[in-house]
Amino acid sequence: MKQLSYALEDNQALTRLLDAPELHQAADAAHAMLIQLYSASQDSSWCRDITAALIERFPAAQLVGASTTGEIQQGRTLTGHTVVGFTLFEDSDVHSLSLPCQRGEEHGIGRQLRSQLDQFEHVAGVLLLATTISVDANDILAELNRTPLPFPVFGGGAADYGTMSQSLLMHQGRCLDSGVVAVVFCGRNLHLSRHTYLGWRPLSKTMTATEVKNRSLKLIDNRPAFEVLSRYLNIADDDNFYLNSLEFPLMIQRNQQLIARVPVGVARDRSIEFIADIRQGEKLRLGYGDPKLIIRDAQQVHRSMAQFGPQAVFLYSCGCRRFLMQDDVELETLPFQSIAPTFGFYTYGEFFAERGQVEFLNSTMVAIGMREGAKSDHRRPPLQSEPSSIDAAMDDPYANQHIRIIERLVHFVDAVTAELQQTSDELQEVTIVDKLTQLPNRYQMDTLLARELAHAQRAQHPFSLILVDIDQLRKINERHGRLVGDEVVAEIAQLLATHTRRTDIVGRWQGGTFMVILPDTELQEAKVAAIKLYAMIGQTHFTHGDHCSASLGVSCHQPGFTLHQTLNRINLALQQAKSAGGNQIQTQA
Repeated sequence: MKQLSYALEDNQALTRLLDAPELHQAADAAHAMLIQLYSASQDSSWCRDITAALIERFPAAQLVGASTTGEIQQGRTLTGHTVVGFTLFEDSDVHSLSLPCQRGEEHGIGRQLRSQLDQFEHVAGVLLLATTISVDANDILAELNRTPLPFPVFGGGAADYGTMSQSLLMHQGRCLDSGVVAVVFCGRNLHLSRHTYLGWRPLSKTMTATEVKNRSLKLIDNRPAFEVLSRYLNIADDDNFYLNSLEFPLMIQRNQQLIARVPVGVARDRSIEFIADIRQGEKLRLGYGDPKLIIRDAQQVHRSMAQFGPQAVFLYSCGCRRFLMQDDVELETLPFQSIAPTFGFYTYGEFFAERGQVEFLNSTMVAIGMREGAKSDHRRPPLQSEPSSIDAAMDDPYANQHIRIIERLVHFVDAVTAELQQTSDELQEVTIVDKLTQLPNRYQMDTLLARELAHAQRAQHPFSLILVDIDQLRKINERHGRLVGDEVVAEIAQLLATHTRRTDIVGRWQGGTFMVILPDTELQEAKVAAIKLYAMIGQTHFTHGDHCSASLGVSCHQPGFTLHQTLNRINLALQQAKSAGGNQIQTQA
């Protein structure tokens, strides 16, 4: 296998490419040839002219391509260019296909694509390209994933330079403004090394996607989604929304994997639009790229790729990585060139199959190494113009200041977020936990009662309540002091918490009165629980050296009753116990 690549700036460059002796010699010796054409231009006539010239010169080649938001040639990042890569195989076969697709046709096209892919034998991998702006790639992938794929899939979405308005795919001599293109690599002797990594990390508090429709996130924490992003990022709903938000994707933990979702637009109803899916109910956090994490992950992939020993490397990297890293983006792309000839483009979304399922990713780098046959011991020397290692570049105190500043800012925001979360947790605890007894307070018990009522109504299950009031607490305070009285309250709280079921909820209702919520419990069973608590209180020696007694009211929530009615009944039961002299249990059926 051999890979050659060229950057085209004009027609003269194309002519020089077609006349290149090295290319002719390699093509004549190859069993199969793949041409990848990645262009900053969305001018279909320009792309047709190039593809026609290439197909005329190499009629047996398989040619595919896409418009980009940045190009990668010999490991270097280019902008505003058209790049052409030639991958020449000694004994492997390459096939290609394209399927035009309009909105609404994605499921049918996905089934058709899967059917065609399943017809090939000895598939080593599939390169997938799609116009992710104009079609819903999620629906296409859903059909591909109906049964596990027996081969790896990788690739990316055709792009433009930040306008999110039009993208193109190329296949042989045609251009598609809406559809998919696939390249099928076949051969028993063809080996792939596949990698993807993110490098973004969540920074904001955790939020919930409370309403999602299709690819529009309508509500976050029951607020219009755009209002939430605008509050955090101070971005406007204008033509620059995508460029202003692409560095701040929403981070989601899904299937034990952290994934990113990049906002691409704002709808009239102030919902946020995406090209990749977000599921209703998922937990979200705003994220930001961490250069230190990106470089660390890149180094790991560089080492793994070098151990594999590829003869060609393909890179499909999200455009937001170039936007974030600026000139320093080559710290992750250029070292691949010292391993094998490296070629690719910056995408609108990346495709990567994990455990037989193709994932639609955002903000990632997908790196694919290919070789025919066994690993060769020969290693290509690094380019003279590239750094010998990332570490050497990072050690220069005056180099890479852009990512060094970002690293510090990310660390600062992370630290502040952690502090705010700790403060929030402490405030939350203060608002719901009684300081003396460490039980839920009245405010929290009201919330828990409302939740239990909703559960009972939904499941058609009963629940019961017990009110426990310490007898003669005022006399204990007067005789022994308020501190001793507080200790008695705390001791009874601990006793109640210890001698109730794990499913029961004990809280401080007021003063020396406690509430016990008994889920899924009938009245008779609640009376048994009340007798047990009554006996435990009477048998206990408390801090002041005496026994204490308590009055208990018991009631069971009846179907059709409101929570207010049920609370009135339990209060009535307790009042009856107190009026009868205390130290007893009364029930209200």
